[in-house]
Amino acid sequence: MDKPLLSIIVPVYNTAEYIRQCFDSLRHQQYENIEVLFVDDCSTDNSYEVCRELCSLDARFRTLQAPRNGGTAQACNFALLQSKGELVAFVDSDDTVHPEMYLVLYEIMCQTGADISCCIMNYVFGEGDERPACPIREDVEVADTREALYMLHRRDGISYSRCDKIYKRYVVDNQSIPDYFFEDQAVLLHYVSKAEKIALIRRPYYNYFQRQGSKSHCGFNVQHEYESFTIYCKETEYLSREWGFKELNTVVRKGVHFLNHISLLPQTGEVAELKEKVMKKMHEYDSLPVKSLGLGLYLKRCLLLYHYSLYSAGYRLFMKLFKKEKYRRITGEIIGL
Repeated sequence: MDKPLLSIIVPVYNTAEYIRQCFDSLRHQQYENIEVLFVDDCSTDNSYEVCRELCSLDARFRTLQAPRNGGTAQACNFALLQSKGELVAFVDSDDTVHPEMYLVLYEIMCQTGADISCCIMNYVFGEGDERPACPIREDVEVADTREALYMLHRRDGISYSRCDKIYKRYVVDNQSIPDYFFEDQAVLLHYVSKAEKIALIRRPYYNYFQRQGSKSHCGFNVQHEYESFTIYCKETEYLSREWGFKELNTVVRKGVHFLNHISLLPQTGEVAELKEKVMKKMHEYDSLPVKSLGLGLYLKRCLLLYHYSLYSAGYRLFMKLFKKEKYRRITGEIIGL
């Protein structure tokens, strides 16, 4: 039986030097019934020209250009409307995929009846330095919607990336990708909520390159960090309200993470305002029992909420002495030896 058409959407913005390796990895997929849509988001380099040249080599590939520079989310939405596949996948233009990825994910989808089929990320830090996102396993896990939402929320195998998965068309139709910095985090919750069954194989088929200067590695930004926190808050509220999850500690855990980071920054008016907003949201979860938080998180929460100045002074000293690189990345300061 012929395999269904798989539409692979590749948003592109100023990644000309990486597009060829992405193109080659898609061209050599063992799953051959594909259409690949490179959608250029009005790049200021020659990305569009590179895409057109490469796509002319294979009739399964097309180059689109977004009507204006609207960001990754709008580029993907634009390409989705022009795609034709029964199945849909996404790839970032500076990443690559293993030749077996889509064939394996399709076969798993057929075997399990899943609406979303997932693998795991392979983090590539440099030549010879690669690490899977979690321990590799050969068995296939199958989860219903509620189980998969919990796995997604806890980052247990199912990642927030849209790129290490294939989707049945109905999952992504009529669900525009939101125009947030953390657009994947915002949209995956809705994708998984629409799927009745999700399959996961913990093999690292998607190569996620860790490059300085890329959108997800452009340094610490307090507004982006706060945006991520608010998305986790909305997600926690949704899971509690619609799916009956109780005593989730995510808001407290992410709040502690945010307060740790901003305690290293100059306490400007903006930082102080965001600190108060995060603390107010964390106080909504004061009734969480210690067993839900764990002793370590419980103590950090108490120190940050009730002894912020003391905690932040100690945390700043610890980071300067023992976590110099992370401290420099967040604060922009260079710590002398």
